[in-house]
Amino acid sequence: MSIPTVKDRITQTAIKIIIEPIFESSFEPNSFGFRPNKSAHDAVDEVVKYLNYGCENVIDADI
Repeated sequence: MSIPTVKDRITQTAIKIIIEPIFESSFEPNSFGFRPNKSAHDAVDEVVKYLNYGCENVIDADI
């Protein structure tokens, strides 16, 4: 792998701008990995919320 050229980075960014909203609408709202405006802190907050609701189990899965 090499460092992308300016032209490649512009192309990649343009494609991301176009396809990200399309795919984002189909993702689960409780999916936090590599998502715009979501972070590990948001994931922890969500886990704490469910624990406060009385849930006792947390499952971490990568598919």
